[in-house]
Amino acid sequence: MTETVTYGVCRGDCLGHCPMRVHVRAGHVVKTSKLSHPIPEFERICQRGLTHVQRIYAADRLQHPLRRAGKRGEGKWEQITWEEAVEEICSKWKDYRREFGSGSIAFSDCAGNSALDSRPYTKRLFNLMGATRIDNSFDNSFFSGILDTTGDSPWSVGDDERNLLKAKYIFAWGSNLTEAGHVHYAFINKARDLGAKLIVIDPNYTIAASKADLFVPIRPGTDAVLAMSMLHVAIKEKLTDEETLGRGTVAPFLVKESDGKFLRLSDLGRAEPESEADAILLRDREGRLGTAEEITAPVLRGTFEIQGHKVTTAYDLLTERVQEWTPGRAAEICDIPAETIERLARMYAEGPTTLCGGYGPDHYANGQQFYYAVMALVLATGQIGKPGAGLNGHAMSGFLENYADIDELIEPPGCPERMTINAPLVPEALESGKYGDKPLVIKSLYVYDQNLLGNQTDRQLWLKALEKIDLFVVADVTMNDTSRYADIVLPAAHYFETDTYDMSYSGVAVYNAKAVEPLGEAKGDFEIVNLLGSGMGMEQEFSLTRDEFFRKALDNDKARAVGLSWDKLKEKGYIHVLKPETPVYMHGAGYTFPTPTKRGEFYRENVAPVADVGKLFDKKREALPCWNPPYEAWLTSAGGFPRSEAAEKYPLIFTSKRPKFRVHTQYSSNPWLLELWKEPVVTIHPLDAEKRGIKTGDTVKIFNDRGYVVVKAALNPANRPGVLVIDHGWQKDDFIEGHYSDLSSHKSDVMVTNNAFFDCAVEVAKR
Repeated sequence: MTETVTYGVCRGDCLGHCPMRVHVRAGHVVKTSKLSHPIPEFERICQRGLTHVQRIYAADRLQHPLRRAGKRGEGKWEQITWEEAVEEICSKWKDYRREFGSGSIAFSDCAGNSALDSRPYTKRLFNLMGATRIDNSFDNSFFSGILDTTGDSPWSVGDDERNLLKAKYIFAWGSNLTEAGHVHYAFINKARDLGAKLIVIDPNYTIAASKADLFVPIRPGTDAVLAMSMLHVAIKEKLTDEETLGRGTVAPFLVKESDGKFLRLSDLGRAEPESEADAILLRDREGRLGTAEEITAPVLRGTFEIQGHKVTTAYDLLTERVQEWTPGRAAEICDIPAETIERLARMYAEGPTTLCGGYGPDHYANGQQFYYAVMALVLATGQIGKPGAGLNGHAMSGFLENYADIDELIEPPGCPERMTINAPLVPEALESGKYGDKPLVIKSLYVYDQNLLGNQTDRQLWLKALEKIDLFVVADVTMNDTSRYADIVLPAAHYFETDTYDMSYSGVAVYNAKAVEPLGEAKGDFEIVNLLGSGMGMEQEFSLTRDEFFRKALDNDKARAVGLSWDKLKEKGYIHVLKPETPVYMHGAGYTFPTPTKRGEFYRENVAPVADVGKLFDKKREALPCWNPPYEAWLTSAGGFPRSEAAEKYPLIFTSKRPKFRVHTQYSSNPWLLELWKEPVVTIHPLDAEKRGIKTGDTVKIFNDRGYVVVKAALNPANRPGVLVIDHGWQKDDFIEGHYSDLSSHKSDVMVTNNAFFDCAVEVAKR
């Protein structure tokens, strides 16, 4: 039988974006295989990528538009046509807009299909409609801490992975790379062969920890304390990098005691406030003031009186902030020996050191405090922008950068004003009818590229919130936890059923060709958006074809500079935009960062919450790295911090970990992968199990005031005592009863609204 081969990209939210070959016979995808690559280290495909055949032809694959025929979640449906689905959705949307305003229609997305024709193009629809966007608030702590410190650029989330090969130390901090980013782990393995030392910091003994030269079992939610204590040691022992501090960070900037702002020319009457000429001032050892261009050797330490302004260098403020976090005090809070903290600090500062910072610390309500603290450590020790030094690891690769320019395509001129609200705050906002001090009415919710009810915290609260939504529409590839509760379900195409441009983490631009026709009546997200946009009376705005969209997106100087265009990509199949002989590391050309000051900002003068809903915060405290205990997952009174109120009743912490067999809930129903791991299991430390009479194989109930889940148990001494772990990515039908997302809390820190999955206190009992 004749076989044709096209190119595709695996676009799940592991962020590997691995290019592959798609094999087709008689109009059906029959297998996938790895794509050849001029850089051998990048030539690979994982077990999930090998199972796309079963994802395309899955038993739960959605093939036709469906309308709910019973109660929400009951599973009763009637098949309807696309014309009926679009007419019903758009007629109700028009009614809601007339009666309640454009903001009464909301859209929520994530990264289930990370391609330009899906998530970004759908933004064109809700931008033109003036609809409300619900920010999914996944990993906001991670991105706030890193992007606020070093700026928003492709390099802010990772170097070329070949830079790992020049590292002496690799810190995998809250990152189980062997499970969550195993296509990336090959570079760590090779780096270790070349002599690099792997340090794993994690509450639990993971597979990554089993490969480490040093494993540090930190107490959950205390990572910021460890980072600040390491910085304390580096400063005390003079292990910091003064050149990086002076030229590349805000360290020499003078902070006014009066308002916490940097001293500028306008403060001395020499420029208009907020004008381009209103430069920040530095001071040299002779007392001269000037701009960064004028003062080439600024002082890093000191407090001064300058024309009536009392000022202190930002570096002195940082030094003062970390003084309380001595290794002795940090040892008590982090449950790590003081000697180990000192050793970690010396290794990190010696370098070259690469930080592979994962999402583990992000999943507590205080998560952003770790990323601010660890980035201060990175900057102060100069472990950035050098061979072997920088950021890398799972979800950290600059070459996920798209060379497409789609800003005006997704937000054309003249779009009406619209509101963005953060997901953990939505249930309460719907109940109160207000988001902060703004009125909020949502009558319809459109969810795409996201299994909201499988991944958002406090699932029961979301189910209650959905009762206030009149029309709930879900577009997805399979029937899942979210689509089961929809009023109308729209069948979306699989990756290999549409033409798409995508960038691989390995620097390959790939033409993801349409290998086969969409199954049944499924349509690509791009086509669905065009139908809905036309249904809303905006036919002219949604008349682009895929070819026209991608041709426009790649018609820019940046793409042309690397020989990239849509027509050329379709002709060649894939184009290597990263040259094999040129490893790239962050800011290798100098010390300039894409921040407001063009420097690394461990001190932030303009502190504001991610979601400003009127809650009070301490601006002076939040301007520098700091630490609060987790809201719930604080089971001790170490360091003088009283244990959480929840811990009095629920003495265990519930967490999850990344598995090899799914990406969030994608692939969760794949038969081949279920052969390897067929059901969710909670792992329990033997000491915790013994207290409760639990043995491996027992059925147990994990519970708190929000909900419960019933699963099988397995004793595992690799767990930290007091911590329960279930693999991430299971759905409701996989559990014996309940759902593990019913356990989690929607509570967030005032500064960063974030889904804090691990900030969760529970109890477990034998069923």
